[in-house]
Amino acid sequence: MDDERGTAAAGGNRADLPPVVLPGYRSARDPSRALAVGPHKLPREHVSQVQRDRLLDAFVQVVAEHGYESAGVKAICKRAGVAFTTFYDLFESKEQLFLAAYDAGIAILIDSVRNAPAPADPDDLRARVESGLGAILNALADNPLFARFFAVEIHKAGAEAQDRVDETFEQAFSLFARSKLAANHHTPADDVGPLVIGGAYMRIYFYIRAGRTAELPDLLPVLTSFVLFDF
Repeated sequence: MDDERGTAAAGGNRADLPPVVLPGYRSARDPSRALAVGPHKLPREHVSQVQRDRLLDAFVQVVAEHGYESAGVKAICKRAGVAFTTFYDLFESKEQLFLAAYDAGIAILIDSVRNAPAPADPDDLRARVESGLGAILNALADNPLFARFFAVEIHKAGAEAQDRVDETFEQAFSLFARSKLAANHHTPADDVGPLVIGGAYMRIYFYIRAGRTAELPDLLPVLTSFVLFDF
């Protein structure tokens, strides 16, 4: 498995880019995230948010390291430094925590694509695809634990988690169908989107499953050509 912390991955000039921080990147026990024991003046909402965020990070780490089936609530709480009873104040079940971590990570990934550097020429479709794909590949490379959680372990988390994945893909297919990319193909957009997005995802999936997450940015040229059908 990849290193437990986000690291600079091979491929692309990334030395000056701050890492995208997905669930699982930060240590839940970092002193900067500590909460005072006993009476304090911190708002209840702030305390709950800190505990929730620590549980998200701890959960992704434990799941990525030991697998979803072996990720017990007590082990997650121990990693997060959160009381067992507090867990159930914040989440109804391990499954609900899984969905919360997934949703949080997907939202950050989407924002990283939206905030990717715009090409000098807005009509340069290749540059736009490279920028968006690069944002995703770099974010996953910076977050090997979330990458494994997102690509591998989610398929073990039951029907509700799979439904959430399906929803994410359907949203991606819809965006593709409305993009200029769809206009470049002669095949109907409803067919092209699943083929292109599914194909790119599977290549990413196999890299993550093989423990090659740090190498994901190296896929940028071939995935760009694949998305553009430019071989």
